[in-house]
Amino acid sequence: EEKERKKAEEEGREYVAPEKPNPFSCKISAQSEINPEKGFDLELSFPAVRLDSSAIKLFKVESKNGKESEKEIVKHFIQDTLNMGRWHIDAKWDHTTKYRFYIPKGAITDIMGYENDSISNAFATYDPEKFAKLIIKVSGTNNKRYIIQQTDSSGKMQQEKLNCTDGTYQFNYVAPGEIRLRVIEDTNGNGQWDSGNVVERLQPERAEMYFNENNEDLFTTKANWDMEINMDMSQIFQPMTMQNLVKILDDKET
Repeated sequence: EEKERKKAEEEGREYVAPEKPNPFSCKISAQSEINPEKGFDLELSFPAVRLDSSAIKLFKVESKNGKESEKEIVKHFIQDTLNMGRWHIDAKWDHTTKYRFYIPKGAITDIMGYENDSISNAFATYDPEKFAKLIIKVSGTNNKRYIIQQTDSSGKMQQEKLNCTDGTYQFNYVAPGEIRLRVIEDTNGNGQWDSGNVVERLQPERAEMYFNENNEDLFTTKANWDMEINMDMSQIFQPMTMQNLVKILDDKET
């Protein structure tokens, strides 16, 4: 900068310092598409001391006679209890629809005193015909509660259903490809897997992969296609006797 200043002085012109980049930083999880059942997140590098939710706008993009127009819709900000810089944005989403999220300049001030420049983010909600639908019929829970997780082939969790008892549960946006199903016995009903506590002599909650009657745990889904699965929790979570353990290991090897 000093070099440029001297050069300007030698040339007899006024030196104009370059504008410094705004240190305010945030990430918006909505990229090109979002799951309408989940909404999206706004994550700040530093927690906000001021967030003017009324100034921040969410628009639904409507098309009529080949022309697009925007209609503001109601949205809700839900602050993450574990990460004070993360806000979940929820609304009444329609599928296969375009939206625009707009944050005007200065609507957010973080704890460092930095303010945002104007931010505009366009995205659309999923088209259900591009995804598979997974219908799970649960039985044998014996008044216990379970967590059912749909994962990819490597075991990375993609969607989950909490507080599952006897009944039918549906995953509406399953990406075509290979999936697995993990089931957690939610002993304390807190909606997450607990690793146990040595001091309190609490065992880790059991987590099992689902195997069908053909001893398969990897399933292939297709776009615009329904898959039904019958899940008997009394079979998946048989008491861990030595006899049952040997049988489970034998079944997995065949």
